[in-house]
Amino acid sequence: MAHPSLPVSRVIHDPKRVKRIQDRGEAIHRRLTRKTCHDRTPIRDIPSPPREELETNIANQFHAIKTQYNKFIPHANFDQVITPETVLQLVKTLPCYAAMAGAHMQIAQDIYYGKAGDASHPPCRKLIAAMIIADDDLDMLKTYIDQKMSDSCLPLQMDAGSGRLACHDHGAGHRALNRQRRRPGKFCDDFMEASKQLMVPFIVWNERDLHHHYVMEGGGRLPMIFESGSMKGGFGEVSKVKILPGDGRFGRHQTPDGYFALKRLMKSGSTEFDLEVSSLIFAESRANRVPDPDDNETKNHLIKLLATFEIYDSTSRETTYYLLFPWADGNLNEFWKTLRPKHSARNKEDLGWMVEQFMRLGKALQCIHNDREHILSGRTDSNRFGRHGDIKPGNFLYFSHGSGPDGKNPTLVLADFGLGRLHSRETRSQDSPRENPATVTYQAPEYEIEGAKLSPKSDIFSLGCVFLEYITWLLYDDEAIASFGKARAGSNAFGWETDVFFTISPSGTSATIKKGVRDWIQNLQSHPDCVEVVGDMLDLIHKEMLEPNQGRRINSQTLVNRLEKISKCWKRADSLYGTRLWKESSRHLGGDRSYAFELYQ
Repeated sequence: MAHPSLPVSRVIHDPKRVKRIQDRGEAIHRRLTRKTCHDRTPIRDIPSPPREELETNIANQFHAIKTQYNKFIPHANFDQVITPETVLQLVKTLPCYAAMAGAHMQIAQDIYYGKAGDASHPPCRKLIAAMIIADDDLDMLKTYIDQKMSDSCLPLQMDAGSGRLACHDHGAGHRALNRQRRRPGKFCDDFMEASKQLMVPFIVWNERDLHHHYVMEGGGRLPMIFESGSMKGGFGEVSKVKILPGDGRFGRHQTPDGYFALKRLMKSGSTEFDLEVSSLIFAESRANRVPDPDDNETKNHLIKLLATFEIYDSTSRETTYYLLFPWADGNLNEFWKTLRPKHSARNKEDLGWMVEQFMRLGKALQCIHNDREHILSGRTDSNRFGRHGDIKPGNFLYFSHGSGPDGKNPTLVLADFGLGRLHSRETRSQDSPRENPATVTYQAPEYEIEGAKLSPKSDIFSLGCVFLEYITWLLYDDEAIASFGKARAGSNAFGWETDVFFTISPSGTSATIKKGVRDWIQNLQSHPDCVEVVGDMLDLIHKEMLEPNQGRRINSQTLVNRLEKISKCWKRADSLYGTRLWKESSRHLGGDRSYAFELYQ
């Protein structure tokens, strides 16, 4: 039953990017578990207990399952209760089928698998379960089926106009179900609740398929066990959830413990949802078109959107949006504090991992910014650009060995595109800072400069701040990051105490990098463990990423070029890049290098 007030999301309605799942994944589940009409086989005829005993036993099993899993019934548990043999037993005990004894086998097969070669008669397994859970008269089953009722009608919802139970395909046309003499109030509530408990989505992620968006127009529950506690932000609430193996297929993102991250958007409207999903899908499509033949890693450094859900509640008449992601071991802040307490700037493994992660994260950001001009010719979306909008340590996720997106090596992943913007080439630098909130500490000067506009280069400044904190941790520890914050703390033009990396001029029209930041970088480069590769990274951060003038700041394509050259030099077999100290480098002692990277040409 289509609802006229359901909000329309642009990207989610794009059939070239998104597959809208209207049946909650039922067809996919039947195909994967071989329960389609094409899989019909003779059913074992097992002696049946009396009808009342059989129905009571089924009802008790479902009650125990609902209690265990917080009022939803997992697919695997359902399949254990409602088997082909159970359906045949029920058919043989129901008076409505008593006169059709010779057809009991075919009737049971039609109910369990659906009629062979007849798409208009889908299975009715969950219809039987809903009737038993809601304490309906199971002898009405034949009448319901004759009136075109089936699993595809579930979950039912209340029709606002007539007050009757209705479904998407037939409206309130199920006459027998809506007879007024049949406990209209309690029965309707019980039947709706039962159908929602049964019709939880079967979630599938396939790397070679389109994004799956589950439209749950009749409301309902997600097949997830919520762990205690959740994390709230300004734009969403993230919960750690467990998905049982029988309720989804996630390919390389499936973990032994079954944990995932579920984000619920705080606002009920579709704008924020479309904004975040657009950014995620857009960036992923760019990553999948990386031109370098040996680069199949970039997409692993962008958070993978596994599925999205749009749940319409007919009672509150609001839509709630959810996004499902892999569950990380922690964010970059937690990585610094607890996940990687032992490290050394003289350790080649630690240094090499930093160089690799910085380069890959730069490429991930480049995918968001769509700066790969050389791959855009002929693309219908080549005039589309993006911006992350809130780059900070908390939005970099750490996946440890065996649980990372690539399933192999520890990985840092750029996440939370909630503030991202997609815009055309003509408007890519027209976003107003006052309309685009971001985490203050890492924001670029254009957030405070009078009349300045945001652009993808605003992300470059923020990324430079994060890279600088990372190197601070590498040379010292996480406590030094806090000391760095104090070293650059000061009052802004409004008299507020902030730890941003820049100072706005009295006129409000320009900015400079704070002396505390410049001194901090100089001290890092003088550190006894600051080898040449670290010193060059600091030079790149200081001179090009933290350039306060947005026009002179490098873009993501140039940043990636710089990082690739550093990585190439690092990987040379005869390189002293990770052992020779920065303060002893001939290039450093020779004075200003004009940052030409002549060594890497």
